[in-house]
Amino acid sequence: MSNKTGRVFAASLKPAWTKEHIERWLAEHKGAFKAYVINHDKDVNDETGEVVEIHTHIYIEYETPRKVSTVANLLGVASNFVEVVRNKKGMLRYLTHKDQKTKVKYNDNEVYTNADIDYKTAVMGAMMSDKEIAEYIRNGRGLELLGIVPAGKLRTIQSFLHYDRSKLIADEIRRLNRKIDVIVEFTEKCSKMADELALALRGVGSSLEFSARELADALRQIRFLR
Repeated sequence: MSNKTGRVFAASLKPAWTKEHIERWLAEHKGAFKAYVINHDKDVNDETGEVVEIHTHIYIEYETPRKVSTVANLLGVASNFVEVVRNKKGMLRYLTHKDQKTKVKYNDNEVYTNADIDYKTAVMGAMMSDKEIAEYIRNGRGLELLGIVPAGKLRTIQSFLHYDRSKLIADEIRRLNRKIDVIVEFTEKCSKMADELALALRGVGSSLEFSARELADALRQIRFLR
């Protein structure tokens, strides 16, 4: 268990941390990781209806993987009190019981953080679909998502959009080239017909022979479109 690694961790601690302890701890580790912390002091036991002992929920997110044992040491608890979070969105929302219909709700402003964005904004970022993020980028609003959506995710979606756009451009170029090929082929046929017309006009001594040859030469220039 202690050797498991991850980037996002959660823990539920008893006894609960005081407000002063939370604020001090967050300040000490600002920049090392993002953390969201809340005290649950209104939870009720489903069976007895009694208010359960106050406890502290902690959400920690690193840029790079860490061991469970590292986080446990950071919190001063055994490794079995720390879990690797697989559902970041779900864990963030659990801090205030947004999706737990039978549990008491907590306000967004009850969540402490050392991150540059508050809890409400972090939840919004976690909820955004790839399609919604892509729309922001397509509309030139990608910078608005910095700090809300992980930078790595933004870069990945932007790369896919760039690839799609490049593919569309390449497809359009191929379509244009095919049209040009048709035009060139047609004008080459017309050029040959103009040459034949010039020869015929020469045979009858017509003054239009020169005009026919000019037409043939002009048509031959179109091949340089390719």
